[in-house]
Amino acid sequence: MKNDVFPDGEKRTTDKTDWSNIPIEVLDQVAQIFNDGAQPASTTGGYGGPRSWMPGIKYSKLHFAIMRHIIKWFYFGEDYDGSGKHHLAHIIANCMMLLTYIDNNEFDDRREHAKKAKIGKLEKN
Repeated sequence: MKNDVFPDGEKRTTDKTDWSNIPIEVLDQVAQIFNDGAQPASTTGGYGGPRSWMPGIKYSKLHFAIMRHIIKWFYFGEDYDGSGKHHLAHIIANCMMLLTYIDNNEFDDRREHAKKAKIGKLEKN
């Protein structure tokens, strides 16, 4: 931790993440989605449990979920899904899972899906 002392005598910590810059209302909605997924499997029809997503979800499954929520929100004008959570909050939750998996190639099935879609080479930018 680095504390800088400024001319007015105030000390400021400069190497800490300032979480106050993230809208708490959005974080709350995303946390509720993760909490819903953390419910015991008996209440969710076989899915769930704390951090049940951590063992891994294929990129394509998360991509499909993101696209579903985008389409329902953007093209059909729906704000909230059946769970009462905003579609955009679901998109954020799915993107957070993708970011968590990003260094784990085990779940990266993009090339497989690109071949099925006959997209050609999938190259990094």
